[in-house]
Amino acid sequence: MKKLIFPLMAVFFVFACQKNETTKPASAVALAGKNLKIVAAASGFTNIFYDGFDAGSAITSNWAIETGLDPNSSICNYSNNVPQIGSVDNSSSAIITATKNGTANNYTSGRIHSKQPFTPARGEEMKFEARIKLIALSGSTFKGFAQTNGAWPAFWVVNGNEWPTHGEIDFMEGYSHAGTAEATKFTSNVFYGTTINQPFVGPNSAMNYPANFNPEGWHTYTCYWKNVAYGETIRYYVDGTLISTVTNNTFPGLRLDYFVNHNVVLNLNVGCTTYTPLFQNNTNINLFDKTQMWVDYVAVDKQTL
Repeated sequence: MKKLIFPLMAVFFVFACQKNETTKPASAVALAGKNLKIVAAASGFTNIFYDGFDAGSAITSNWAIETGLDPNSSICNYSNNVPQIGSVDNSSSAIITATKNGTANNYTSGRIHSKQPFTPARGEEMKFEARIKLIALSGSTFKGFAQTNGAWPAFWVVNGNEWPTHGEIDFMEGYSHAGTAEATKFTSNVFYGTTINQPFVGPNSAMNYPANFNPEGWHTYTCYWKNVAYGETIRYYVDGTLISTVTNNTFPGLRLDYFVNHNVVLNLNVGCTTYTPLFQNNTNINLFDKTQMWVDYVAVDKQTL
């Protein structure tokens, strides 16, 4: 998702998923006290964070709500009132909504980050996972995410202090371009640099999802982050299918061993004003009446290697 400074820190085949209500593992009960949507941790892993966004719960229990302009788009303002918990597809989920402000080319949306930071210690591996659906509404009629233009949702982790010297891992970023020559696409990315605000592993590190990826419906986005000497590895999955793998040898100068204290981020950006050339044409933005990011759950598991 590119540069971010947290308020608390100075502050991306055809797949289909059905909602899967399963009993969560005992390891999650004391941690979460949440609903029963969590899928049991993978073999060898122990759940260390879970939010199923239960009806009646508060987003601020586990998440900090961010406000102000998105660092990548001066036309997208994050509001304290946007991230909400509500019922969608017969299940309680976090809902982040992007809407246009009147007739101006200006938008209100939402972004949250976990209060708890995560880093796999040496000899550990962490698994990050979220089930997400992207959708739009025109009146009461649902529209597919691929029918929108200018939406930029993301599920990622980052250390916002002295970015990007402590790294950034983008599990999922979506870029909608309906009505243009460029197709809607999804990517995973990493960012790193030795100097503040100067990533030398940046936009060129985008790893595109397969061209036939279907952005509609529920998808499970998973990342395994392994920290072992001379073998640091990040693996990206969608609905259990491997998308890409990153090691220190994937990009010149990348140091995954310098990635520490990352907070989980969920946000729905709109447009782009910081890159040349711009990869979002802000004159073509179409979110219908509103475009939304629905998040069924977020889970983090850990295992010792």
